[in-house]
Amino acid sequence: MSGERPWTESADFVARYRLLHASNASLATIVPSIPLPSLVQARLNATNLTWTSLPPYAQLALLWDSGAVLTKDGDNDAFVQVYVRRANVTMADIMAPFPNTTLTLCSNPKRQDPVNFAAIETQARCAIALIAPSIAMINSSAWSQGAATIEPSTLSLRVFRHTDPISNRVFPAVHSILTETPLGACPPSPLSQGLIIPCVPLTGSSFVLPTPSAAMNTWLNDIRTSQRAVVSNADGFSNDPHALAWGIACGVFAVLVLVMGALYRSWMPKAPQRPAPEAAVDLDVFQLIPQSATSQPRMPRSASQAHLGSQILPPHNPVASTLAMLNDILSSVPASMHLDRASVACDHLVASTAHWEVHYGFYNHRPVAIKTLPTDSSSDTLGRASELVAFAREVRVMAAISHPNIVAFIGFVWLPDDKADVMSAVAEYMPQGTLASFLADNGPMQWRLKASLALDVALALQYLHFVVHPAVIHRSLTSKNILVEWPHVKLSCFGLSRLHCNDAAFVPDKHHLYSAPEVLCSDASQTSIASDMYSFGCLLAELDTQAPLYANLRMPPEHIVYKVVRNGLRPTAHESCPEPIRSLMDMCLATAPTNRPTAMDAVHHLQAMLRSEIGQLV
Repeated sequence: MSGERPWTESADFVARYRLLHASNASLATIVPSIPLPSLVQARLNATNLTWTSLPPYAQLALLWDSGAVLTKDGDNDAFVQVYVRRANVTMADIMAPFPNTTLTLCSNPKRQDPVNFAAIETQARCAIALIAPSIAMINSSAWSQGAATIEPSTLSLRVFRHTDPISNRVFPAVHSILTETPLGACPPSPLSQGLIIPCVPLTGSSFVLPTPSAAMNTWLNDIRTSQRAVVSNADGFSNDPHALAWGIACGVFAVLVLVMGALYRSWMPKAPQRPAPEAAVDLDVFQLIPQSATSQPRMPRSASQAHLGSQILPPHNPVASTLAMLNDILSSVPASMHLDRASVACDHLVASTAHWEVHYGFYNHRPVAIKTLPTDSSSDTLGRASELVAFAREVRVMAAISHPNIVAFIGFVWLPDDKADVMSAVAEYMPQGTLASFLADNGPMQWRLKASLALDVALALQYLHFVVHPAVIHRSLTSKNILVEWPHVKLSCFGLSRLHCNDAAFVPDKHHLYSAPEVLCSDASQTSIASDMYSFGCLLAELDTQAPLYANLRMPPEHIVYKVVRNGLRPTAHESCPEPIRSLMDMCLATAPTNRPTAMDAVHHLQAMLRSEIGQLV
């Protein structure tokens, strides 16, 4: 249908929902009580909002902006993910305009033109995976410009399936109303037809997740600001006249005390003042370095002084500025993840490097993994401060992440005066161990099983690289950082970092055989989502051989690294490795980062293999 109306051909439902919210319009769609898509939850976490804290129209807008649209999977409601053709495209831009189609205005005696499904493949701007064959079919137009006269009470975004009567091919489409005029018939009025956005089945790797819109981000920030203002007003003011009178009286009394104190000090003789020692630093805040043997003993600080932290430090103190930075970084982490120190206990050391330690321990008697900074670090004051800031950033990233294929982050402990553990991160404990041990301890496995494990890792990377915003890079993707929960695996949440984060404390391991060539011959600035994909290619090789990388080469790791960088040495697969796996592995191990596939490409590749003949391999 065509027509000149404000919302004609407009997929900007964020703007539309916000106008409906502002006008207090009645709500047609109530989001069913089903799990939220991970992209939606990640955006809520990033803004410190909860689903129930959003107004109903903001809930619908966030779902749409994230590409999550309701459908019917049989008798049950479910979300399907909408993808777009290229990066930096929002859901507001997925409607194919009228000049690009073969449809015409429906008016007597002319009705709809036949749908050209071949043209839809080239003109559609969105794709949906038809993974649920029970998605409801609909016998209606496959494309419609929409009409502005639709009542808000009938507005309800849903995905339906259309069938080409000639080729019998199925195409999905997003409908803005639940009931449409049957195919071959005209609607009662040209202005009664809803918006219909044609999409194509998601079968290749040319589509990406939609980019969050600035309009939706602004709305979320406005909601967060308004909620903070309400809390602040509730905490700061009282309508009780008796409380107000007491407040005034206490204020007057406090002023009198201050005046009398000032007069008393003016009457007392002044004691001679000693100049403060040059560059005095109160290191008790972090216990970054021990006091020297010649230091004069200090009086213990009071509880109130310890609570003030940076406020009692001298000006221009690097420790004070670090404390302020840590407070700023960790302020975005939900309060529920700030754990009581007494509830966390380390039992024994599991793994360690020069920069961190991982302990087996307990949180409220529940087994957990605890990551800490080494207590005997040789770093100087500034170096230790840098490590703390990097660790805090890692905590902030982990707190915003929730995915079934990533080890769950529980919370963190941070007490500036704690001499044992300055900062700790707590995650779920995976008792079945690492994928490296699992592959070594078990005999040859079917590729049907190994491809499923690879898909778990690819899904985790897809979430980190494309769903979380800004993107997160893992930097340490190896079989030792993948934990088993059979028949699935989970990516360790420790070590995650925002893309382009200036993490001065991160130093790539030059002997790390999973590292991409550009990382081995440079520094941390070269870590990227592409370097994660190189590591994924190494993982595929290890899954194939079920042996450590380059196990057949009898040479030190530094020699192997040299050959990787200078001679193009790469892991190899067995001759029996299925060709689709070998092909994906070779693409991931490309020397040029731009030639490597994305995690989304890997997901599509592995899903296609598991649905095809490789799923039957034994």
